[in-house]
Amino acid sequence: MTHQLLFMVVSIFMFFAALIVGHGAWLDAEATARLAELDRARAAWQTRLARFRAQRIALLTDPRLEDAERQRRLDELFAGSFTAQERLHVEALDRNAAYAGGH
Repeated sequence: MTHQLLFMVVSIFMFFAALIVGHGAWLDAEATARLAELDRARAAWQTRLARFRAQRIALLTDPRLEDAERQRRLDELFAGSFTAQERLHVEALDRNAAYAGGH
């Protein structure tokens, strides 16, 4: 399952989970376990994304790096942090954040 699809599924589950008093109130054990796994996957993704962004900021603000070296390290960090599909997702998130910040 791609991360974009996973996050859409997580969002849908989170919406319906908010309608239920507690995750297990109206769900059977299997559905509760699936929802818990989606929660864990979402939390892991958010942790990875936050770690990447912190490392990216550190590289962008390091005055010791020349532009070419900074870009090389940024490219290496990006490629090493995410799969090709995840990189598309991160780029879309960054574009959306830039757009929202500009308006």
